[in-house]
Amino acid sequence: MKRRSAIVLGASLRRLFLALLLLVHFLWVIWGRGPGSIVRRTLDLFTGPMERFAQKWEGWRTSRETRIRSLSEAEAEVQRVRQLLAEAQVREAQAAPETPKPRTRSACSA
Repeated sequence: MKRRSAIVLGASLRRLFLALLLLVHFLWVIWGRGPGSIVRRTLDLFTGPMERFAQKWEGWRTSRETRIRSLSEAEAEVQRVRQLLAEAQVREAQAAPETPKPRTRSACSA
């Protein structure tokens, strides 16, 4: 008995879906392409930020590509960056206050 009610429910859902599909189709025919442009503008609202991000990424990649043309130029840039890092570390070490060394326990104080 339960199986028969499930079959009837499935058929009624199919009829309901078909009626809804026909209703939407008739509304689309009556309204024309107006709602389509609304949907497109709404979707553009969400895709706009990603397109701007993609354009910035592409600009960064092309600027990086023109900046480093060959392997030798890339190696020279790596050397410059390493030298700048070493200089910054030396400046930081010189600017840092000297920390007192921890006292060690002597053998006679024990």
